Amino acid sequence: MAVPLAIESVLSRLNPQQREAATHGRGPLLIIAGAGTGKTTTLAHRVAHQIAEGTAPGRILLLTFTRRASAEMLRRVDSILREMQRAAQPPSDENDAEASDSLPRETDDTDPTSVTPSQPATASSAIGSKVWGGTFHSVATRLLRQYGQLIGLPNDFTILDRSDSEDLMQVLRQELKLGQDDEPAEPGRRRKRSSRFPLKGTCVSIYSRVVNTQLPLRGILEQAFPWCLEHEEKLKELFNLYVDRKEEHAVLDYDDLLLFWKALMEDERSAAAVRRKFDCVLVDEYQDTNVIQSGILKGLTPDGEDSPSSATTPSRSTHSVPPPSATSSTFPSTSPAPPSSSSNTTTAARSPSSKRPTASSPRPGNDTARTSSPPARRATPAACPLPG
Repeated sequence: MAVPLAIESVLSRLNPQQREAATHGRGPLLIIAGAGTGKTTTLAHRVAHQIAEGTAPGRILLLTFTRRASAEMLRRVDSILREMQRAAQPPSDENDAEASDSLPRETDDTDPTSVTPSQPATASSAIGSKVWGGTFHSVATRLLRQYGQLIGLPNDFTILDRSDSEDLMQVLRQELKLGQDDEPAEPGRRRKRSSRFPLKGTCVSIYSRVVNTQLPLRGILEQAFPWCLEHEEKLKELFNLYVDRKEEHAVLDYDDLLLFWKALMEDERSAAAVRRKFDCVLVDEYQDTNVIQSGILKGLTPDGEDSPSSATTPSRSTHSVPPPSATSSTFPSTSPAPPSSSSNTTTAARSPSSKRPTASSPRPGNDTARTSSPPARRATPAACPLPG
């Protein structure tokens, strides 16, 4: 049959371990491999194989960590689909062969459709472009535009980039008169680093670290910003005002996109709606996920045993690494620990289901917990403080 032959034509270039991962059936899949061993190629072939086996492209969710990685992944998927199309429809004569060879080839363009403006889109490129591929933040934005109202978020919310977040933090910093009473350094002496209230960029970095690690503010200060420890109480006041001001104006920063997506997966109605969209969830570079992103994946796929899934992770080792020879259907039960310099493991992804996970969303700086869901007309997830 033409279709199996088409699949075989693109799978034949993979080694046995890569092929096993690319053609893995239903259920969770863990790929353990080192850098440069073909994990991205394997994942791209898995996406194409899922499409060839009948999974609708629009029901595949492919998550990456950078726009460039997302564009590259979708470009590879599109290239594989074009090759399968040529194999499934062999040219009948020399003219057809020439026409087949003239189909758009891979380019260096970062456009996810990988079709240059001067080239007509092919059927395969149109199929590949329907895959829900993107970074966690871009996918969060799309889903929140569609389903955010179910958790009280207006669909016309505004997104603050890093620069905007710093500017808002500076306005609030001045409003609270933080740093204005810093004592000037004595003539001829440098002021002690710990005596000055942190600048706006540092404040945003501290806030983001607290949100994404789900750790207490004090722990973050002790670990990464020890010179700011004396300003802990003022930072709490600043961060709470920052959250309130964003809420008042219905704006979200990059961290909020993940928090709201997580809140979306904690609400029974919205979580069920999102899960119904996808049959297959694939995650590249899973070891780079933070606690919030790990919670999102668990919310998307609480029962991963019943649906197709896949994920990859590169090694952080600086030494020689083995080929991608290890695959597993067992996933970590908790979010991955920060990768060490000698780690070759861990990746996880599961597939959608209808069960509702339990979780909470943080308001940095608080010391007691609340578990309420985002009420209507609120522009932030539930004001749950970080664990003590």
